[in-house]
Amino acid sequence: MRKYFTVTVIVAVVFSGIFSTVSASTDSARTAKTPLEDMKPGLNQCIEKDEIFKLFNEIDTIERNLISSYGRDEDNESKYKDLRFDPDTAYKIYMCLTPNLVTAFEKTKNFSELITNEYMWKIPIKNPKDEIVSIVSIYKYDGQWEIGVYGKAVENEVKMLSNYTVLQEQLKKASIDSSHISDIKAVFLSRFYGNVLFIESDDAQLMIPISTIESLTPALKNNKVYTVDAFFQTLNLYSSETEVQAFEVDGTFGGTHHDESRGMLNILILGIIIAVISVTIPIILTLRGDMLYMRLRNRPTKPQQAKKEHTQKR
Repeated sequence: MRKYFTVTVIVAVVFSGIFSTVSASTDSARTAKTPLEDMKPGLNQCIEKDEIFKLFNEIDTIERNLISSYGRDEDNESKYKDLRFDPDTAYKIYMCLTPNLVTAFEKTKNFSELITNEYMWKIPIKNPKDEIVSIVSIYKYDGQWEIGVYGKAVENEVKMLSNYTVLQEQLKKASIDSSHISDIKAVFLSRFYGNVLFIESDDAQLMIPISTIESLTPALKNNKVYTVDAFFQTLNLYSSETEVQAFEVDGTFGGTHHDESRGMLNILILGIIIAVISVTIPIILTLRGDMLYMRLRNRPTKPQQAKKEHTQKR
């Protein structure tokens, strides 16, 4: 009887352990976030939220500066009054601080290795009408979070990164299967002072320009999907001042699109103008010099004039 009791207890303990393990695994699977879910905006889940929330006390100073910088110029000071931070739409941007970025990528061929662990938070500032009137960048200096810069919000960037639904729709529109994404980050490229969305999937590394890059070179369009190789190849062509052509992925990670660079055309026209001026100015100066020389050579000197007058009188 005692033997059966012991066996029963052992079986119960074993099954209890198995059940607990399965239950814990299930709970872990439910709570684990996917890389895309980590892109959800908001400060509530970040470890530095308490320190950042303390910076919200500077809203009065920010409001005064925005009124002075934008409100008066726009003749609409009321737009920049009674402002508030919106921590629920804050988003994180990682740093790529490599100075010679294109060269570095040519060596590594892996953009993820060039992204640092450093990041900044961008927090929208809204008025009572719920309009985003500014965006504040918060950086970590010497171990403390501080307000860095603030100014006009970049509409495309804020729209995509402060709204998770918009981000999902953008990826779906580009035919990117979120279940195959192993890593996704918004990244600041300090070399080009612009932001991109970096996506690493099962079989490719992709780049989506978000802000500033398009103004740098028209060949790279905001919200368009590029392979990382094609992205840097285009930047390299641009920096080499040759014809820029964008190799755009058409949503299925294949296909090529070529685009003329208006920037290169402007440079070509400017070069022609400079060449014409550099050739024309010496010719004009030479002609003027020759004319002046002929005048001086043909003009009689004062003694010659006096001698001629004296001869005529005789």
